[in-house]
Amino acid sequence: MVSEKKKKFLKNHFKCITLLEILPLYVNAVSQIDDLYEHLPNSIIQPALVRLSELQELLKKTDAKSEHFDESALSRKIANLSSIELLRLYVELVEDEASAFDALPNSVRANAFDWLEEIRECVTGDNGLFSRDFKPEKFIDEFIKKCNGYRVSELVELPKDNPPDNADYYFPNENVIIELKILESDFVESKKDELEQAKRECRKVVPITGKMMLGLEPGDVSGLVSKYIKILRKPLEQISAKANRQIRQTKILLDKPDAFGIVLYLNDGLYTLDPFPTIMLLNDPIERHFSSINGFVYFNFRRKAVMQNEADSGHFIWETRCLNCPDSLVKFVNNLGTRWWRYLELLSGNKFGERIRSYNDNSYLQKLKF
Repeated sequence: MVSEKKKKFLKNHFKCITLLEILPLYVNAVSQIDDLYEHLPNSIIQPALVRLSELQELLKKTDAKSEHFDESALSRKIANLSSIELLRLYVELVEDEASAFDALPNSVRANAFDWLEEIRECVTGDNGLFSRDFKPEKFIDEFIKKCNGYRVSELVELPKDNPPDNADYYFPNENVIIELKILESDFVESKKDELEQAKRECRKVVPITGKMMLGLEPGDVSGLVSKYIKILRKPLEQISAKANRQIRQTKILLDKPDAFGIVLYLNDGLYTLDPFPTIMLLNDPIERHFSSINGFVYFNFRRKAVMQNEADSGHFIWETRCLNCPDSLVKFVNNLGTRWWRYLELLSGNKFGERIRSYNDNSYLQKLKF
């Protein structure tokens, strides 16, 4: 039940904003991720915009946006509304008629609700693709299974008390052990204070915005990138060290001493850095110290990666590094990448305009000092 006080607030704001302007506020509010709307795929957003436009056309023309319009306050007020509550309240308050929503053609109401609800489920539902509670392992498990791989726990019975610290997957036909490491927001949070201090120090010298860090605005961020690299180098090396131990342990567990070891690094939160400095930070210690790792893949899933100094809409990445690998292993990793693109197409319903594009710009990478 929405209180009369809240209705009065919503009415004042709804009168000067359209449903199309409310949509990004609603998505960010219910997800509690400030810029999530900008990263949702067009296949989800565009149909919702079309259906909401159809509904808007049936309503009285809204006024121009008020000087006192408070977007943050409106976001807080609508965050707990369900999709149907939001649409019903909007129509009734804009039309000044309690039954206005029910009087609209059912097809228009249903279409607008269905698409808005699909977005809401995507950002808040059980393991929704853009939810804070998203568990990427579910999708990676499905992908590995489609590629004829198995969870190690499916192949050997692991003791419930004091289980071994094994890797995640095994491909019997190729004799390849794979460990999945997820670079998520918690990893960045653990270094948040140091990263913020680095940002403050650099801003004393040159103004730096979030869009500059993502390459969406011109600006010199090299000093800040160097500081970030120094802060994140050791934690990334520790993640790789653990993966090396897990692969080595799994060779013993499966009695496959000659198995190859591959690490999949899924970026699900480490968006501060351009992908390729991160890849180089991963590559260096693996090449020098971790003999059980024959190669690795750095890839993203939910959020596109924006390269520094590239002001486009971002990219999905499947970047591989093979270290003294036989041709058979290189072929396996490349085939895995091809099937990953197909899997993303299956999930999204979209086709990639470019199947493969290389960003291995050595001249750029050589400018980075580690």
